[in-house]
Amino acid sequence: MTTSLERIRQSIRGSLFAEVLGGEVLTCADGACELRIPITPTVQQYAGFVFGGVVAFIADLGCAWACASVGGANVTGQLNVHFLAPAVGDTLIVRGRAVRNGRRMSVGAADVFALVEGQERLVATATATLTPTPSPPS
Repeated sequence: MTTSLERIRQSIRGSLFAEVLGGEVLTCADGACELRIPITPTVQQYAGFVFGGVVAFIADLGCAWACASVGGANVTGQLNVHFLAPAVGDTLIVRGRAVRNGRRMSVGAADVFALVEGQERLVATATATLTPTPSPPS
């Protein structure tokens, strides 16, 4: 089962948290997904860095939607995030990929970048274990 880009975009629009953060799906097909979230005061902590939870959130989306693009709806069972640098800049970008899709379990991976004056800086890398679920009602 293949998840269409439009269905993924609708799902993001249906998630209040993703909507508040300004999440946008750029591409999502064939086991790869790219999303972005603007860096605004809403997602920054006192020192101006993006909250770690927001970085983890976009990493989770990248892993889950990359796997969904080839395996259908899923839910995260485990998420491992390695924070590599403070996330500062204009935009967070995640590039997720399906590592393996199975009937009972899928594994996704994602890299999170902060866009600073047009330059990408790797700020986190993540892996997720996902379990297939029934598709939500339309």
